[in-house]
Amino acid sequence: MFLFAPLEKKRKNVTLTFNPGEWKNVKLCESDTIIELNIRSFNL
Repeated sequence: MFLFAPLEKKRKNVTLTFNPGEWKNVKLCESDTIIELNIRSFNL
């Protein structure tokens, strides 16, 4: 499963790969901003 998290400022794409049912804590650092995501992946 793939999740695409676009960061609009610099037009970056961050691609995350999951095992189904797995929780991941993801930190995206963009200049002085830290975006912290707690993401659960599902079988779709």
